[in-house]
Amino acid sequence: MLPREVVGNTTGSRGTVGKFGGNLAAIPADVVVKLTAAINRAIMVKGVTQLSLAASIGYDTKTIRKMINGQSVHPQTLIDTCQFLDIEYESFFEQKAEARIAEEEYGAYHFQTVREYIGDYYFYRRSFDRHTSCVCTLMSIFWSDVANALAFQHKNKFVGATGTPVDHSQAGLVHMSPMIGLVHLVTVARGAVRLVTLHRMRFPDTRMYGVVLTQSDEKLYWKPAVSAVVVERIGSGDAPDETALGLVTATDPRYAGIAAHLRAAEDQFVNFAVRPAAG
Repeated sequence: MLPREVVGNTTGSRGTVGKFGGNLAAIPADVVVKLTAAINRAIMVKGVTQLSLAASIGYDTKTIRKMINGQSVHPQTLIDTCQFLDIEYESFFEQKAEARIAEEEYGAYHFQTVREYIGDYYFYRRSFDRHTSCVCTLMSIFWSDVANALAFQHKNKFVGATGTPVDHSQAGLVHMSPMIGLVHLVTVARGAVRLVTLHRMRFPDTRMYGVVLTQSDEKLYWKPAVSAVVVERIGSGDAPDETALGLVTATDPRYAGIAAHLRAAEDQFVNFAVRPAAG
């Protein structure tokens, strides 16, 4: 399954402190999400710039920029930043003693009712750059004892249509309403939001159909971007095929099947407002 944590280089000269002691190896991905949000709030409240923060804690601005954008950094960077900004990072690791029932804002679902969603998935969508291609990436859903809810980690890495490596990997928490039968995967980072909305799995079918609302980098500016998505469960005994990830072009033998499922999402599972011919 996908790693549940952000792993950093542990061979550096910096000392390690806190709950990880002298062998700081990892911070769980869902904790990173919450820590990053707290860091960004503190930066805004205190009026700290990236440059001054980097100089104060001894990191370069590129590392600071990656951290506040929610990208993978060494765990010690998060800890040093929290200490400088007076954030009690230990509190983010406190385990809840109550039953495994998500908070109301996530849908108040019980672990036993959603455990079938835990696992690895292929995540298919249409390409925003090349309209005759699809994109296949890897996503994992797991139970977070820190958030006391389902969480996800999306390994959204591939080589783009221009041959440039793309990495929009992200993580967040799962909202699942008991009333409307939809699953929402939400990522929030510095005011930017990505939302994936899916129909629940209809067992024994292990696919979920829906839509992603995100942002597309148009070089000079960003645009809202929407695509139908299909999320397909990988068998519990099967390892994800890393060679299958990336652009799936029309010449790929898998393309017809993936495109058919995306069309099903567009025709049957998502209600798109369509501009009239004269509009």
